[in-house]
Amino acid sequence: MHVLTALEEGIDGVLVAGCQPGDCHYKRGNYLAENRMHVLRTVLEANGDGGRVKFAHVSTAERGIFPRLIEELAEDVRALGPVDGRW
Repeated sequence: MHVLTALEEGIDGVLVAGCQPGDCHYKRGNYLAENRMHVLRTVLEANGDGGRVKFAHVSTAERGIFPRLIEELAEDVRALGPVDGRW
């Protein structure tokens, strides 16, 4: 719901990050998030907006990964253009 709310509010893209599989103290939280993001991405792709959301597993050992993930999402969003109130 947070991702959809962000898109409705005019945010052009959303990055969601979760723990690496097996490394999360929430046990199943990252798996649930990944599944939900897959469903959301499928719905958005049907609308031509699949590149507006990105899910990534991130480890604390992966220093510096966030700038790369953000740039990848920004490139996808630039190609799609702004949301422009379509939501």
